[in-house]
Amino acid sequence: MREAFRPFAPAVTLREAPRWFDIPAGTEMPYMITTVDVRREYRNQLPAITHADGSAVLRASRLFQPIVIIGWSISRKLDSRGS
Repeated sequence: MREAFRPFAPAVTLREAPRWFDIPAGTEMPYMITTVDVRREYRNQLPAITHADGSAVLRASRLFQPIVIIGWSISRKLDSRGS
């Protein structure tokens, strides 16, 4: 079982990163060494990746587009719910 204080690290495309996280468009973060803020309006919707202080250790890269298809599918489902 994963500890509550150790959330999963999100991996997103460069295009989608500014939508969910408070970072400038086009900011590449391929190594998961930087903590960024999850946008306030999405923190409750993304509890598995959001730290207690509202941050996340983000991986945003153009190099792993196929891996992000699962996350893209989830974001599309959230969109369809009106989120």
